Amino acid sequence: MFNEFLADSKKLKIQLILYLKILNIILFINC
Repeated sequence: MFNEFLADSKKLKIQLILYLKILNIILFINC
């Protein structure tokens, strides 16, 4: 169960990083 939690947290971190990268690209294009 704890291992599953660690895997989920890694997925969330990856999703967060991808989201921030996309957000930065959108802001960069708009400027």
